Amino acid sequence: MKRLIRIGLILMLLAGFNGVNGQALTVGMTAPELRVGGWLKGTPITKLDTGKIYVVEFWATWCMPCRAMIPHLTELQEKYKDKVIIIGVSVWEKNPDYIPVFVESMGDKMNYHVAKDDLSRVDTPSGYMAVNWLTAAGAPGIPWAFIIDKSGKIAFAGNSADIDAPLEKILQNKNL
Repeated sequence: MKRLIRIGLILMLLAGFNGVNGQALTVGMTAPELRVGGWLKGTPITKLDTGKIYVVEFWATWCMPCRAMIPHLTELQEKYKDKVIIIGVSVWEKNPDYIPVFVESMGDKMNYHVAKDDLSRVDTPSGYMAVNWLTAAGAPGIPWAFIIDKSGKIAFAGNSADIDAPLEKILQNKNL
């Protein structure tokens, strides 16, 4: 199993340099489409609207650092409830059927929009969001977050634990 994970990470890193439309996904680019396999918590969001700030955070039920971020994301959602929309997207799950059970068990500790990746493509083990966001950005793993500014551009991409300062600057209309 560890070997498969290592191979998957290597493939993800290699694919990251080909990205969306043959181009790596970087800060300053328009965010890719938000296409998930289902919403597990919160009102479904069909697209990233301009004029709004989003945090799109990638996690998995088996990822301990991801689990550690969940209460903090809830705190951020409560702190910025009218200014920021936080979306957690479950990716690379070993048992996709466990995702709704996990989300329900979190209750109010996970109080933001939560979705699972779109796994409708049978030609890849990763879903749409993992391929077109994480892999395209060359993300080394999860938890990983993107902050999307009011113009629909990626303003930050990095470890989820590092979003506080950039998010505050974006909310104050300051450059990172």
